[in-house]
Amino acid sequence: MRYGKTMSDGTTEAAAFNAAITLVGMGSKNTNLQRAGDNVAYVGEVLTGLVKTALMPLAVVNARAQKYFDSKFPEDLADKMKEVPPEFIASPKPSVAGPVLQGLGYSHEEDSLRDLYIGLLATSMDSRVAAKAHPGFAEIIGALSASEVGFLEPVLQIETMAAAELRSSIEGEQSWNVVYSHLVGLRNAVEPLLDEMLPAYIDNWVRLGLVRVNYDTYLTDETAYDWVDARPEYQERVRGLQDGQSITFAKGVIQRTAFGFAFAKAVGIL
Repeated sequence: MRYGKTMSDGTTEAAAFNAAITLVGMGSKNTNLQRAGDNVAYVGEVLTGLVKTALMPLAVVNARAQKYFDSKFPEDLADKMKEVPPEFIASPKPSVAGPVLQGLGYSHEEDSLRDLYIGLLATSMDSRVAAKAHPGFAEIIGALSASEVGFLEPVLQIETMAAAELRSSIEGEQSWNVVYSHLVGLRNAVEPLLDEMLPAYIDNWVRLGLVRVNYDTYLTDETAYDWVDARPEYQERVRGLQDGQSITFAKGVIQRTAFGFAFAKAVGIL
């Protein structure tokens, strides 16, 4: 992202952003705030000035976004950083903070996406782990829908997860057709988690480099795939079989990549 646009006061977006992160640096050296020992108040005070002074022209895309950045944003970020000692709060890199703020301008009303953006910005402002806030992570969040985040989080929390590919075949023929890709056993405390878009979500995560899917490799635990034939997606396709057709499944795995692990750490999933 390049910040070259000239604003109404004659400054450029780049100059405004540099001024903003200077404010964060000044705030991190404010001994009165540090002595207060209240990071929520401390970060909130620093960021309120930061947003009003320089970040607003970069981030605001509508009136609701302006209201969010004026009021709730400092509180959200301060809450994420409440366990960070004041001496470790640092200026975020523009390559991370700029795209995060612009992403928040569009998605601050969607809780799951907002939480990822705020988590990434908080990581970029903690000098102990700031190097782990890869600039590409903001683009990853921007390529996710709010509905898929709830499925992505449990997948990234596990290094390797069982997956299945449902295949239909006709009696007497050697060929088969894939009728459902990337079936996984995600569930909450009482029922399976369902979304007709889930296979497409998983393809998206593969495209983004967060996971790999492989049906040439499978888990050797004998019980690892016991859930497959009880899944609603499997049962639905069994009910739709014609005479002479049958359903089988290929065992496979969804594996979290190193990039996916780093993303999960940086945004607070892990």
